Amino acid sequence: MGTSPTDAKVRGEDTREKLERKKRKNRLEMQRFPATEWEYKTLRDEILQHHRSTVQILAVSIAATGIILGISVPSKDGYLCLIPLIVLVPAIYIYISYIDSIFRIAAYISMFIETKTEGLQYETIWAERKMASRIKIGPYGANALVMFHGLASICLIISFVYWSGALTPLLAIVCLLIVIVIHSTLLMNRITNPQWQRAQWQKVLRNMRDGGKSLGRR
Repeated sequence: MGTSPTDAKVRGEDTREKLERKKRKNRLEMQRFPATEWEYKTLRDEILQHHRSTVQILAVSIAATGIILGISVPSKDGYLCLIPLIVLVPAIYIYISYIDSIFRIAAYISMFIETKTEGLQYETIWAERKMASRIKIGPYGANALVMFHGLASICLIISFVYWSGALTPLLAIVCLLIVIVIHSTLLMNRITNPQWQRAQWQKVLRNMRDGGKSLGRR
């Protein structure tokens, strides 16, 4: 059934009206909050959005692995059991990139906003608590890594049970997975360290100052 020009025009007007309402809402919120608090609110919203994305990545990875294994196990095909790795390996690093963004934003808030705004101190207190803890990665990242690595290990074990070809390719995949497990764990350990994230922002500030001095000399 086709869409009439009138219906398309109405939908276009509805979209424009929604955009205008959103702009008015943003203007009202900017008037209500000072610039620093508005930036704080925007960055906190971005953290929440990234957090939701990490949950979605984990859920999709579990669902995809379950579906593929549900098809491959009854067929007793060791090759099919390795297909979830095509999903899991990129998912691990996409997940880590979101976690990196969350901790980077949190470090920025702690260093540049909460130090200048009275009453805002959550990220600063949380970072100090994290640095004082003996647990390096923490449950936020560790639980997800355990699930990703566990799913990949399950795929390898099932594949090994049903494997009918030469073992050399399977052993190569096992070695590659071990490297990925070690690398992703070390990477997660680094990016979830508030001290490391703060050091990165300090480098940015030094580069900006050095760039400004260079322009001044010219």
